[in-house]
Amino acid sequence: MAAPAPPFTQAGCRLAQERLAAYQRYAELVEAQEAALEAGDLDSFEVLTSAAQEIQASLGGGGPLTNLARDPEAGTASFVDKVTDLLHSTMARNERIQARLRGLRHETGSEIRKTAESRPRIRSYMNGAGSEEEHSLDLRL
Repeated sequence: MAAPAPPFTQAGCRLAQERLAAYQRYAELVEAQEAALEAGDLDSFEVLTSAAQEIQASLGGGGPLTNLARDPEAGTASFVDKVTDLLHSTMARNERIQARLRGLRHETGSEIRKTAESRPRIRSYMNGAGSEEEHSLDLRL
């Protein structure tokens, strides 16, 4: 037989609402991170990442949602559903961000390798050594 639900407590309800507000703020920051990343605004992305990490740290020791006292207006199931939906959508957005960052790292790595491979030809060109074919450079980026 399942244990009865805990009684409503004012402190527990306040904690639950504070937690929900923190999750909502975190979700907003992740949404802004995604927009900044898509816009190529890496400075804003970095600032938003720091702010999101601060919220994560503040939520770290909160315990599972089922340990929070029930919200008398919404009820436990409604509150947990609201938080679950919010966290699932935030996790999906975060996965898209991580995939985009992996893509950017790959693109950057490829460009660095191309540049490194071009160095000997660039030096040869600058020194005037080698054949005319070696002097032609592909300067496309």
